[in-house]
Amino acid sequence: ASVDETVKLWDLSGETPVEKGTLKGHSSRVICIARNNDGSLLASSSKDMTVRLWDPRSMEEKATLTGHSDEVYCVAFSPDGSILA
Repeated sequence: ASVDETVKLWDLSGETPVEKGTLKGHSSRVICIARNNDGSLLASSSKDMTVRLWDPRSMEEKATLTGHSDEVYCVAFSPDGSILA
């Protein structure tokens, strides 16, 4: 989560963390991040009233979920990954 409206992805497999990339798309600060069980999808929530879905491997935005009338503070996947709340 960040004030700079981005999500940074890091590789922690070595001794020193290495930045893998930056997910850009939100127009206000990012508040929460969640991933599905197999790691194939990330969700980010923001003060811009959206939730964005990302493919962490390709670094591509898959969808923007709209409909909230205020900031989205938290996001979570169901255990089987079929529902995002």
